[in-house]
Amino acid sequence: MRPVNRGPRPTDDTKNQLKVFGGYGDAREDLINRLGRYCCYCNTRLTHAPEIDHVKPKSLHRHLETDWNNLLLCCKSCNTSKGTQEIDHLFRPDRDNTGRILSVDHGALVPHPSLGDDERKEVSALLTVFNLNGMPRSIGDSRLDDLNKAQVTAQRHQRSFNDGKLDVSDICNIATQIGFWLAWYQEFANHPDVLNALNHAFPGTALECFAPDGTTVARPNGRC
Repeated sequence: MRPVNRGPRPTDDTKNQLKVFGGYGDAREDLINRLGRYCCYCNTRLTHAPEIDHVKPKSLHRHLETDWNNLLLCCKSCNTSKGTQEIDHLFRPDRDNTGRILSVDHGALVPHPSLGDDERKEVSALLTVFNLNGMPRSIGDSRLDDLNKAQVTAQRHQRSFNDGKLDVSDICNIATQIGFWLAWYQEFANHPDVLNALNHAFPGTALECFAPDGTTVARPNGRC
């Protein structure tokens, strides 16, 4: 799960003031510009109009319905699975370094092996909220299948990179077209130049979550 930074509320250049969103859908283009066309939870590439998730459910927090800091882009499957569930007590991609909490294992998302028992339980709960834990999924929900394909593709291109057939720019171009940042980050863990390039290639990656060599570090003011 890619850690993201949506940045401060956008400004309305015509009025030289912060934007006021009449409805949360009005924030969609600004969110796309800041975060790219990727689900902030499963990290699938969004080929259609992204849905907007209210981190704190709008049905329970009406005053946050158009609050910029409560909005993230997501896919329909993640949005539907989450519903009105609260996740503020769990790891969040806009607050924590969620690049440290998960691993891709044969196309499945699992808690990172470095985590302690309590953290593993929290990650498992997060995966359950978004139905990313391998449980039966609805027809048309291809998130984990697509993740598996992305991991296999990343592994294949990593071999080509090692053989000198692809360069850093090639990897970034392919990765951003496919999505699933974590699969690429994991497969190129031994290539700091690729890691840094990937973090810059995916819009809105929280760069404060990474050391100069591309490895993950605790997020300032985050929980991990």
